[in-house]
Amino acid sequence: MPVASRQQHSQRCPGPRPGAGRKPAPDQLKSYFGDATRIQLLETAGIAEARLLIVAIDDRDRAVSMVRHVKQLYPEVWVLARAFDRGHGYELLEAGADDVVSETYYSALELGSEALTAMGVHPQRARRMSQSFVASEKAHEDQLFNAWRNIEEGIHFSPRSGELFMKLDESLGHAMREDARRIEDEAPAWTPPRNSG
Repeated sequence: MPVASRQQHSQRCPGPRPGAGRKPAPDQLKSYFGDATRIQLLETAGIAEARLLIVAIDDRDRAVSMVRHVKQLYPEVWVLARAFDRGHGYELLEAGADDVVSETYYSALELGSEALTAMGVHPQRARRMSQSFVASEKAHEDQLFNAWRNIEEGIHFSPRSGELFMKLDESLGHAMREDARRIEDEAPAWTPPRNSG
């Protein structure tokens, strides 16, 4: 999942609070050990003064719960959360995360680009194809999120959801064809590397 954020990209983590901005000396940094999903630990660590909280724990359900509790008690704290996959990313957004990054999304894009290159596609074109995919998915992110929400609420995969995914596929195909036309004129001739073995 791309970054899946229902927020506009122009919105970013709020600026520093008054008096903030000084970089603390290394001996002023404090470490807290314990269960970060317990709000008491976060309060001891200063969540009330925090601008940003990164949630990247290895328990899906507890990560969602942590985001929900922090946003209920400290809505001004910007929450950036790591998701395991698209569904988990949507759960984190639903819980209140401001931005979500899927741990598998970018590696899948890179793998796809490498596969295209191995099959003879110019690396520049493969990179642009990945960018086209991201842009197409970004253009439909709210619709994809709502389709997921309907499935989660028991409405299940409706014909409307199917139409959405077909529209996304069509949009992606169109973007990639347009990209191919543009790149043919720009990209130098290229031959894929051969295995030396």
